[in-house]
Amino acid sequence: MVHGCNVFINRQIIYNLLESIYAKNGMMANEYASFDGVEHLTAVTGGDVSTSKYPELETLGQCDIFEEIMIGKTK
Repeated sequence: MVHGCNVFINRQIIYNLLESIYAKNGMMANEYASFDGVEHLTAVTGGDVSTSKYPELETLGQCDIFEEIMIGKTK
């Protein structure tokens, strides 16, 4: 949040407490992202895949619109 990120994409579950903290700070959280999905997002946004260990060394990606949509029974 300190780095100005407004979308957080994670490969694993994001628990309700973290999700509510993100939401209160204007961030969208997306969980269970696939490896391919994360790689595609980094390619189109220009960002880095980060372990969040040293976020100040990472490049944040950028896009005009980021939406989560439902297709069938999955997001």
